[in-house]
Amino acid sequence: MRRIVVYSAIFALIYLVLDFSYLIFIKKLPFLSALNENLPLQISMVIIFLITGFILEKSSNTDVKTEKKEESYISLQKAIISSIFSPISLDLKSQNLLQEVANTLSLEFATLLNYKKDEIINIAEISPNEHFSVSKNISLKQQGSSQLERMILDFHASSEEFSIKNFNEYSVVFSSLKPSYLTKEIGCLVLVFKKDIEIDDKIKEFIDFLSQNIEFSLSLWLKKEELSQVSSSSPVSISLPNGIEPYAKMEEVLTFETRRYKRYGAPLALLLFSVDHFENLSNIFGKEKGDLLLKEILLLVKNATRTTDIVAHWKDGIFAVVMPQNSFGDASALANKLRGLIAKRHFSNLGKVTCSFGASMLESQKDSSDLLKQRALDALNKAKSLGGDRAEIVLYSTEFESLSIR
Repeated sequence: MRRIVVYSAIFALIYLVLDFSYLIFIKKLPFLSALNENLPLQISMVIIFLITGFILEKSSNTDVKTEKKEESYISLQKAIISSIFSPISLDLKSQNLLQEVANTLSLEFATLLNYKKDEIINIAEISPNEHFSVSKNISLKQQGSSQLERMILDFHASSEEFSIKNFNEYSVVFSSLKPSYLTKEIGCLVLVFKKDIEIDDKIKEFIDFLSQNIEFSLSLWLKKEELSQVSSSSPVSISLPNGIEPYAKMEEVLTFETRRYKRYGAPLALLLFSVDHFENLSNIFGKEKGDLLLKEILLLVKNATRTTDIVAHWKDGIFAVVMPQNSFGDASALANKLRGLIAKRHFSNLGKVTCSFGASMLESQKDSSDLLKQRALDALNKAKSLGGDRAEIVLYSTEFESLSIR
């Protein structure tokens, strides 16, 4: 017997001894008479003591199990947080983390998926019992090669953030990964449980914690990958003049100012610009003169902007001005000012040149830095397609889709 049950039996025995002692020594009853005096009550009391002992023992076991479960959750939470800043690659980091999660939650399968334009990438998976597997690349144009893949595609197509689906003897949990500063999901976490495991509020809370930390780690990795691609693909190889920031700095400022806009409503505008027909100019006059031209234009722009504005190299011969605390009117005024200054300037190496400008600004709590950049780029491309030497502004609002400035 367990300790509490033994104690209950001892208390029951003490009760019987005291009761018999009272009947024999105080009431002076013979032994058999004393035995028959309160026999039903005595039996009932013994049973009550033993039942109480069993209940207490079971409750104690439950408390111990709950306490151990809490300790394992806390330990895993610490491992999750520390893994975010681990220098190892994302796939290996995710593999180790999923293994820890699978052990703690007794999972049958777990996978981390990254959404791409035409496919879903399986970054890492763990299958303790080898009952499940997901393809490395799941095409969005096909139906999936297994029931689990079809369920993943259905969840991707839905707008749900969290879902529990059942099939056969399993329960499948889907949790979307969507950082607060982005407008769309970057992936999802898939966890497969045995159906006999209750997915209670504590487990759901833990999965939410897990998803938030994984989405943070995944978004950092994707941003690092984007920066790497931009730096390797950009044809501009000039050394930037003092005060002109690289792309990474511009991205950092945009992210910070977007959060400030969403929290405090501080306005933010973005202006992109590039030299019209720059590639042709470089081919005709040479790369060295082309680089000197860019440096002159960048210094002119820097001197014409406020000290709080960030002038930076974006990509593919495109430069940016990040304008904190600036509205639609400020962005359009600066675009027109810069366009006029550059058009009137006689550059020492190439004479007169023109630039095209594209601008936009944050306008909604649903807006994001990615959408802001895309609108500014769309505006710049439109200005160039209309012949250059002009500024276009594309806004989030449907009633002001595009405005031209000459």
